[in-house]
Amino acid sequence: MTRVISIKNLVRKFLALLPFGILLTFGVVIFKVSTRLLFYKYATFQTSKFDLGIMAQTVWNTAHGRFFEFTDHFGTNMSQAATHTDYLMVIFAPLFWIWNDPRVLLVAQALLLTSSVIPIYLLIKIKTKSNWLGLIWGIIFLVYPAVAFLLLSDFHSVTLVIPLFIWAFYFLEKNWLIPFLIVIGLALFGKEEISLIVIFFGLYIAFFRHRKHLGLAVITCGILWAIVTFGLIIPSYGGIREKSFTSFTNYALSDQSEMFRTGNSQNFFLNRYDQFGDSYTNIAWNIISNPKNTLSVLISSENRDYLFKVFGPLIFIPALNLPIILITLPEFAINLLSNNSAMKGIKLQYISSIIPFLFVSSIFFIAYLKKRVPGKFSLVSVYSISLVVLVASLWASSRFNSPLWPYLEHGGPLIKLVSFVNNYFDHNNGLANTSAIESTDESNLNISQTSGLPGGAGTSDNANLVVVKIKTSIGNSYEGLGFSNPKDSDTAEYTIKQIPEKASVSAPNFLGAQLSLRPSLALFPANYKDADDVVVDLASDQVLHSVDNFNITPLIPKFVSDLLSNNSYQIKYFGNSLILFEKSSSNNNFKKGLDFNIEVLDTGSYLKGSEISYNSGLSLQDPLFPDQLLINSDNKITQVWAINRYFSNKPLIITTSLVNKESRKVFQLVNLASYSLNKTDTWDAEHVYKETLNFKIPSFVAPGNYDLVVGISDFDNKNIIEARYIKEVVVVTP
Repeated sequence: MTRVISIKNLVRKFLALLPFGILLTFGVVIFKVSTRLLFYKYATFQTSKFDLGIMAQTVWNTAHGRFFEFTDHFGTNMSQAATHTDYLMVIFAPLFWIWNDPRVLLVAQALLLTSSVIPIYLLIKIKTKSNWLGLIWGIIFLVYPAVAFLLLSDFHSVTLVIPLFIWAFYFLEKNWLIPFLIVIGLALFGKEEISLIVIFFGLYIAFFRHRKHLGLAVITCGILWAIVTFGLIIPSYGGIREKSFTSFTNYALSDQSEMFRTGNSQNFFLNRYDQFGDSYTNIAWNIISNPKNTLSVLISSENRDYLFKVFGPLIFIPALNLPIILITLPEFAINLLSNNSAMKGIKLQYISSIIPFLFVSSIFFIAYLKKRVPGKFSLVSVYSISLVVLVASLWASSRFNSPLWPYLEHGGPLIKLVSFVNNYFDHNNGLANTSAIESTDESNLNISQTSGLPGGAGTSDNANLVVVKIKTSIGNSYEGLGFSNPKDSDTAEYTIKQIPEKASVSAPNFLGAQLSLRPSLALFPANYKDADDVVVDLASDQVLHSVDNFNITPLIPKFVSDLLSNNSYQIKYFGNSLILFEKSSSNNNFKKGLDFNIEVLDTGSYLKGSEISYNSGLSLQDPLFPDQLLINSDNKITQVWAINRYFSNKPLIITTSLVNKESRKVFQLVNLASYSLNKTDTWDAEHVYKETLNFKIPSFVAPGNYDLVVGISDFDNKNIIEARYIKEVVVVTP
């Protein structure tokens, strides 16, 4: 009899723990998938200086004795507190002593965000006495579209407030005051506006939980930290920020420096609210004193769409518990009143401090419903509503292109039902299906659009391909050749490996995560005359959003010209739209044999033979090229150019490409002399221009037979190249 009771007890305990075990298993699966996708995203250069590079550099510098220091937009090293007081990230500094890699932050964030299911499970168990409801709502959290996007986003301290605030409610329910105050204190360091959330949290505790002393303590902490962050810390860096801004515009944009306004001395990001004013007080006063204008901003179609994406997946249940959802009022105001569209979406960190209150509000509503509905209908109602929310969240995952949806889609009958409903909805409304995996061109997809992993569709290994076939006769049009993608994994990885670990660097945004673990990492063109290593992306369409949305692209030839003419720099690598300049102590410029020049000859002194004419107005004279090119050795190509009657006197980009006849992969060179030193818009009919390319083919280019192709494009349409086949060459290892 005792043995039977013992077995029954074991079965009862097993069944009691089963929901939590299932939830943990599902959480581990989501964490594993997220981590793989994060590593894929990192490997394919879909992370960047903004924001993983900034966060990684700040934490890494902290781990190496430079507390909270990073290199700002304009190339000046300063405290990250100049932009945000997100000090929470410094607790991760010791991780860099274990694994010296920016991905350690991505893994930590994914783990902590996934772990939010634990306090969700425990909280709903306290409120409803149901383990299975805990399982359902834990799964809802993990498939909620905004959470899925955050799992795949760059590291941000504010994202970590999600588990902290959920734990805060759990500790509040258990009346464990010390753990409660600890997590509230940690949350305050997530970002400066969290202080406003904490103030409203304190109001909730005082007026709706009737714990006035605790509420007053929380309110006081929030107010004090708001005063310190908004009133003291961030403004104290105003002078440094303005000096950095002025230095950058004079240094890199000297001809246009008078066009730009300086950064706001109170807060770098106040320009997101410049429709209301240019200071805290002006903005607040205009929001209050002009309610008609404020209301028109709040109810815009963009904001309505944002609110639907926030509340829709939870079938608007959080809105039914106003006391809790009102805690998020400051963050909603910050997002809804901003002129920055990115803040009105669910894909970035701006929604982070809202998410915990959405789920706590829903849990408390479910608990209220279970208590209010009489008899046996109580459980039926709460389980039914919870399952409807689960289906709604899965449907939203599909509709909003959740990066995890392609993996969830194969999860069983419930998922199939959601897919059927979604496809039916699309068909009957004439809408194109937004599911990521139905794209017809996976090679151009980013991490939020493809189910591919390394080695599959969407990898950057396929970035520089020509897929068409041509008749290989000299001068024939070579269709399908585009401007090389510098994010090609071979090109970008090779460039990064050439840069010493301790070197100061000026580099394009997309290399900023991989290059972040160093004291100084500027965003090109900041510090391009002084950094130890400078990486230039010739394919860039770079816009400096922090400098009045200034398009930097037309100035890149000038920057390249400056570097080519600067005897302090030599070219260490050149190819596929990337140039790596290295500062050298030697005055022997380009001592590694990489030289570029144009010899200008009178037309009468040059005996022209055959020529290939381009519609863009240039003609390639007597196209003679070597039959063999060497890997890791100096190669020289000489081209003679003249203008024809179609010439429009505009700067053009001449490219020389090697296309592997078997794999169709491209190694491409931009003719740097005509790109920057002697641009085509200065050419005339009385001269011909003899251009020399002296270059090395890097080791990642495979030996074999290649089509040699010369193409021309312009700065407005770089990807549209008028390309002509020249000859077949052999690339060999010496």
